Amino acid sequence: MDNLYQSFVEYYKQALRAELNRLADDLASDNCKTIEEYKHYTGLIRGIAYAEQVFEELVKQLQEKA
Repeated sequence: MDNLYQSFVEYYKQALRAELNRLADDLASDNCKTIEEYKHYTGLIRGIAYAEQVFEELVKQLQEKA
């Protein structure tokens, strides 16, 4: 189970980071043509960054209890 846990943690962290990087690249590449698109992208980036932070805190807490 420990190996499955580690695989899940690594996969999820990589998935969040990949999406965050993709959105940031799109934003930096001037793909947002309107202010609404810009707000949408920045909102997604904030949400994913928050999810990443919460997930890291959860993993840390679980490791401390193990």
